[in-house]
Amino acid sequence: MGTDLEVELTRRSASAVVLAGFTANECIDATARDANAAGLDVFVVGDATASFDLRGPDGRLLAAERVHALTLANLNAFVAEVVQTEEVVRTVGR
Repeated sequence: MGTDLEVELTRRSASAVVLAGFTANECIDATARDANAAGLDVFVVGDATASFDLRGPDGRLLAAERVHALTLANLNAFVAEVVQTEEVVRTVGR
């Protein structure tokens, strides 16, 4: 939001984005959904993302690993293909 990224991707005729970084359940999730809505193929590098512990609405602590795993599962089910770093490196190296 608030950047010229979509304009730049369109200018370059991009058809896909590869996402990595912090945090999977916030920035990566939002960017993946926006990219998908813009008609781009979305790849999330699962082992190059992470999440923090979160408190659920009931006050229970949800471990970062669980938050991360559930976020990746949700993204993979609906808006992106979750891949691993090795897969991306192998593909780029072709």
